[in-house]
Amino acid sequence: MATWQVDLKIAPAHKVGRFLESVSRYRDADEAFESLISWDQYVDKGFHRKPFRYTSGLYKEDRNKNDREILNSKRFLQQLSNTLEGILPQEKHWDENAIMWGSYDGDRVEVLLEKGHVAEITIRFDLRKFSELKDQGNDKKFIYVMIEFVQSQHAIFVDHKALIPPLFESLFDHISNSSAHMFVKEPELYFEGLNKYFSHRD
Repeated sequence: MATWQVDLKIAPAHKVGRFLESVSRYRDADEAFESLISWDQYVDKGFHRKPFRYTSGLYKEDRNKNDREILNSKRFLQQLSNTLEGILPQEKHWDENAIMWGSYDGDRVEVLLEKGHVAEITIRFDLRKFSELKDQGNDKKFIYVMIEFVQSQHAIFVDHKALIPPLFESLFDHISNSSAHMFVKEPELYFEGLNKYFSHRD
């Protein structure tokens, strides 16, 4: 991953409550995180996806909706391909068990497959053009279409430090506070921070 990029995973929203309740039972934080982002038990196995409504900081089941549906890998990948059409081209991934849209150093979506089933989803944002997004309501911007897609899948954005609802302000704030954004916006301050970090380790 380049210094100007931010990686986020997509996790099923309904797994969050169970994850928070059981996180202390995992041996380490990495194991807990891997459990949260795995789609392996929720795709093509008869599990009914639940509709969610989102507010800043909240992601809960919408009990007013009954449009539960069984997750299906083929349909999921087709919906993702349709979402990215005209925005990111599908490219060949070095791993035969992964599907990729975009480029290694730019915006990118990667789906890891296990025996043909969706297992893990990664979104990579290129922050070199991120500063343009706040003032432009262009629905073709990558960040906007990914928010809409994640909402449509009743999912959330996650990384090792945060659970991020698929709402523009929530995602924008999270990315704005990333080290990648600091690198793009204030590279001198970014490298100054690195120097301080490594000087304290010596």
